[in-house]
Amino acid sequence: MKKLWLLPVLVIVFIGIMLVYTFTRPDGYVRLETPGVQGSISLHGNWSRGITLTSEAEPQTVRCGTYQPRQLDLLAKQGVDWYRLYSSGPWGQLGEVEVKPEETTVLQPGPPLTLKADVNRRGRKVSVGFTIVGRAGEEYETVVKNGKRTPAPMVKIVDDKGNTLASGKFEYG
Repeated sequence: MKKLWLLPVLVIVFIGIMLVYTFTRPDGYVRLETPGVQGSISLHGNWSRGITLTSEAEPQTVRCGTYQPRQLDLLAKQGVDWYRLYSSGPWGQLGEVEVKPEETTVLQPGPPLTLKADVNRRGRKVSVGFTIVGRAGEEYETVVKNGKRTPAPMVKIVDDKGNTLASGKFEYG
C-alpha cells in the first residue's frame, strides 16, 4: 500500500517532461513554393497543432519535428477560366516533412503536372483511368473549373492510319 503513491508521481513527472520537451524544442521554418499557381497545404505534426501554408506567404515559423500533409489545394488561372486541384494523398515526396532547427524546409508540389494512366484488366473487360501527378509525386483526385467539377474526359482509340476504332467517355468513380 505504501508504494501506491509512486504511480501518480511517475505520471506527473512524465507529463512534466513532455510539456518541457514540447515547449522548449527549437523552431524551424517551412515555405510552400508553387510557381505559376496559388497553393495552400495543411500540415499536422505529432505534438503540435496543424498549420496551413500558402504559396504567397513568407516562410512560417514552426516547431521542429516531422509533419504530414492532410490537404493540398492549387488554384490556377488560364485565360478567363479558374482551375482548382485538390489532393488528400498519396503524397509522394511530401509524405513526411522534416523541419530542422533554424533551417527552412521548402515544399514544392504542383506544376509541372503529368497524367499517369491506370490500366486494370478483368477477363475481357479493361478499365483505364488516370491520375494527375505533381512534381513531388503527389496525386490530385479532383479538378474544378470555374467552381464546377470538370466533365469526364473523352477517349478515342485510333489505328496507325488514324481511323477511329473506338471512342468513349471516362466515368468518375
